[in-house]
Amino acid sequence: MVNRERYIKFIKDKLALLAFRVHYDNLLNLTDRSVCCENFFANLLNCIFNYNLSNNNVQSSNADTIDLIDDDNKICFQVTSNETTEKIRDTLNNFKDKNYQAKYNKLFILVISNKKYKANFEQTSYFLQDENIYTIPVLLKIINAIVDFDKLVKIYNIIENELTVVEPQGYVVLNEVETISEIIKYISGKENYNPTDSIEPDPDKKINTRFKSYAKRIAKEIVEYAKIYKSLFEEIYSTLSKADITKISIYLMRESVKNLELVNDPMQAIENMVDKLKKEFAIKNINIDEGALYYFLYKQVIICNVFPNEE
Repeated sequence: MVNRERYIKFIKDKLALLAFRVHYDNLLNLTDRSVCCENFFANLLNCIFNYNLSNNNVQSSNADTIDLIDDDNKICFQVTSNETTEKIRDTLNNFKDKNYQAKYNKLFILVISNKKYKANFEQTSYFLQDENIYTIPVLLKIINAIVDFDKLVKIYNIIENELTVVEPQGYVVLNEVETISEIIKYISGKENYNPTDSIEPDPDKKINTRFKSYAKRIAKEIVEYAKIYKSLFEEIYSTLSKADITKISIYLMRESVKNLELVNDPMQAIENMVDKLKKEFAIKNINIDEGALYYFLYKQVIICNVFPNEE
């Protein structure tokens, strides 16, 4: 029972992280990751459902509408990171226009997303909305219901082999740091400068309390950084789950207190946290704006996740 829970948790965390990364790749117009996911999901779906899916894009350089095909079972999948309703409607229309239903009895659409669809799509003999749209939560629900432990282990191995980045020996990247890296990468990667924003950098004067000697400098930096990063930061934070936000908060609280105890200087403690996170990102070949990282940490000071108040 303990092993089963461990495997399920690993599978859930890795697939959730994949959906998170693909979502923000899309916002940055980066599609390489979602294209690479086609082979991964072919292997995963074959294991879960005993299909014989292969990548249609390997067989046909002009493949569209359908990405994975199983001629034996007469089924096909589109794998997409585009979670819009329009994308699904376009897929259904293209499938019908190209008469793919003459060859395939079922069309499935796998959306690498956590989205729940409220729109109504055309129901056909080859596509039923409640059965033929797979999202990450739907896949996780199916995996969680698998009774065959050997199959669960095979799923675990596929995900471990294909979704786990091999780090230097002895090096472990925390899930919290993974999430932070995606936040910083996102707000680093888009132009959104708005010099007209009216910004009160520290309405509750928390920076003045924690960084009295540096308060004016930090307040000025926050104002300038906010012109670039504020709306992007708010946009990405609004998409995080409560669990992710809580985990980030606890991680930052612990790290900041640990650093402050070591140097007894909050400004130096912030610098040490910046250096540590930059090293984490460098190991993963993630290019970020240093200013985005400072803005992120200063925001965490203001909301008391960095150097939390003692109760």
